[in-house]
Amino acid sequence: MGGPAIHTPADVAQYTRLRHLTIPHAWMTWAQAWEVQNIDPLAGLQFDQFQTIIQAVMAGMGVALVPRCLVEGQIAKGLVREPLPNHGLVSNLGYWLCYPESRANIAPLVAFRNWLLQQARPYKEPTSNNLATQQKRSRQRSISNE
Repeated sequence: MGGPAIHTPADVAQYTRLRHLTIPHAWMTWAQAWEVQNIDPLAGLQFDQFQTIIQAVMAGMGVALVPRCLVEGQIAKGLVREPLPNHGLVSNLGYWLCYPESRANIAPLVAFRNWLLQQARPYKEPTSNNLATQQKRSRQRSISNE
């Protein structure tokens, strides 16, 4: 992806921002958290799947905010990079495991639930009471392929 290097949050304005269809205001929230001016948070391409957004980043189509857990492998392989690792965004979005209470003690469900909790532990929300600190820790990461 051509363009100037991304060294500060303001540099993101020079790139096409890729957005998830169901969270169209993610870039606006990110820009407000990092006091980025002169950015149109609703500009850019929209996608309905995070994996498609990650593929678009890999193809050089722009930069994106995606959940860290969905892009760790691509970052580790060097397929995309995290240009601003300290400028993420904590999201209040999440996933829920739902099941009938009457089946809560079925062995396969218990095993799956325990495995899922173990996998999610590294992504647990920060416990600090300082909201500013929480906003600057991240599950949603800005990624690029520059």
